[in-house]
Amino acid sequence: MDSSSYVVHQNMMPRLANGHMNYGQFISLLAVVLALMFILTLLVLLIIQRIRLGKFTLSGIMVGLAYLIAASITLVAVIYVGNGVSKWATLTALWLILFGGGMALLLLAGRKLIARLPGRWQEPKPRAALLVLWSVISALALLFLTFALSGPVPRSPAGPPTAAFSLRTTAPDLAKFLLELTSPQHLDPALMAEMTSPQVQVENDQSWGLGMAILHSSQGDLLWDDGNNPDFHAWMGIDQGQRNGVVVLTNGQNGAPLASEIASYVLDKISGQE
Repeated sequence: MDSSSYVVHQNMMPRLANGHMNYGQFISLLAVVLALMFILTLLVLLIIQRIRLGKFTLSGIMVGLAYLIAASITLVAVIYVGNGVSKWATLTALWLILFGGGMALLLLAGRKLIARLPGRWQEPKPRAALLVLWSVISALALLFLTFALSGPVPRSPAGPPTAAFSLRTTAPDLAKFLLELTSPQHLDPALMAEMTSPQVQVENDQSWGLGMAILHSSQGDLLWDDGNNPDFHAWMGIDQGQRNGVVVLTNGQNGAPLASEIASYVLDKISGQE
């Protein structure tokens, strides 16, 4: 398995596939965190201003500073929760920059439009109410636009190596692994037997070995496992007796049902059930 590694070296980066997803699935969580941090930061700045100057004055500079602080906190949170996987940090940074820039342009346009309204709308309270309403509408419009977009996710190393999700591999390498499970040539046969024998019973027709799921049927046992991430989905399985199997790797958010459908079709063809 010379194309597999839990640590992504720089020479592997050109070979990595880009995942694809609907950005709204990821951005929706960021938007909540960003909004909370922005409100809290703005309140703190207003309190500081009240203590120093004895009054509340909301300015564009204060709003911009509050956004920069909130955006920085959001980015740090993504880096921490994402366990150092840089693609999520990159995607977050790009969105924060684009969202912030879009809001700045829309707010500037809103101020110019409101300045053209009749005189009574130029009084402090109606003008402030219109600016707040315009800001909320602008933010919602940008969020809905984001939720409607789908596209690639930046490629990146996997972060610190973990057995759960940092493996980068290819379909041929996974096929070699499945064949090794059913007929060990390089690894300890006793260990392979433990991995492919029922250790935990899940249902009457399904159990878990050590890392592999086992589907029991009258035709024999099927060893299988899948992978599910926001931008990648995979499925692999092999008939333990006949050593016929399939590996399906997809680089899209909706790849799970596709991988399952392809795998079922291929396995049915192999077993002669179709």
